[in-house]
Amino acid sequence: MHEAEVQRLVRHEALWRQVHRTRGRRAATVLASVLAEGPAPTRSELEDRALALFREHGLPKPRINVHVAGIEVDFLFSFARLIVEVDGARYHHTHFARRNDADKQARLEAAGYRVIRLTWDQVTQRPAQTAARVERALTAPTAG
Repeated sequence: MHEAEVQRLVRHEALWRQVHRTRGRRAATVLASVLAEGPAPTRSELEDRALALFREHGLPKPRINVHVAGIEVDFLFSFARLIVEVDGARYHHTHFARRNDADKQARLEAAGYRVIRLTWDQVTQRPAQTAARVERALTAPTAG
């Protein structure tokens, strides 16, 4: 379901309409339980895990997949002018992707934002250390 929403193959509201049309059927009940979690807030499993990490460690809720300086970012903590990008191997392993990430980061930094990047390993294998890193970045004084 999450992947279908992320790829915009289906809309959350359309799925709820289907549940209501087929009310009483077992599949409708199962679908309703999945949909009750809400629409997919992120675009990847790594983003889901990072968001859960922020929540579990008491960090403020960031804005998700928003545009900053004309660039879509994974997470924005606007009060701290901090952007957190997650770099999973699925989308960030090629030379082109790494070059694009570096260009994107340079443009965001030129616009006055701090950018930190998190890997799958940092989010999943070292969550406490990673949360502490994000927290330090959130509380560090901003330049300006």
